[in-house]
Amino acid sequence: VRVRSVATGVVDVIRLVFPAAETAIKVGDVTSLGIDISSSSFGRSAVHIRGLLWRLKCTNGLRVAERHGAFSFRHIGETQRLRDGIAEAIPSVLMAAKGTMARWKAAVNIMVEDVAAELDRLRELTIPERKLVEREMKYEAGVEELPSEVDLFTFVSGITAAAREAVPSRRIEMESLAGELLTQRTRGLS
Repeated sequence: VRVRSVATGVVDVIRLVFPAAETAIKVGDVTSLGIDISSSSFGRSAVHIRGLLWRLKCTNGLRVAERHGAFSFRHIGETQRLRDGIAEAIPSVLMAAKGTMARWKAAVNIMVEDVAAELDRLRELTIPERKLVEREMKYEAGVEELPSEVDLFTFVSGITAAAREAVPSRRIEMESLAGELLTQRTRGLS
């Protein structure tokens, strides 16, 4: 297990990836399975565990979109109950991440047409974030102008790459948006 990032603040997050669970999605472009463990002392006082994919080439995270693959436990009360809950959750979270990995592999063969219009539909992104996504998408595609068509892998990678420049809580939201988009566009595959 490798710790890839830690964020502290209103929400504390530790991101762990598993080098033994790596897959080459494209030649020289490897993605690992991982998990995010986050905790907050505000609101529900809970620990959250969710699967993720970690793209090694550019250190992008993609959070598993499926709610059934995420777990939450209140962290007040019995310490052993929390430890047991986390230990039981990790295998399920990793299985959900494996399903997302299969979708990620399929994303290289799924085309997104009218990229600008698709970006406009992502109302969750602010205007500056959209500009970052466009920049990252052009970089990923190796072009100077926003392409009219890209594969889903490139489209989603643009979002996760732009998320690296966001504050930790917003980064997590953007990575989750990317995971949801991947799931929507690969529905029926697994």
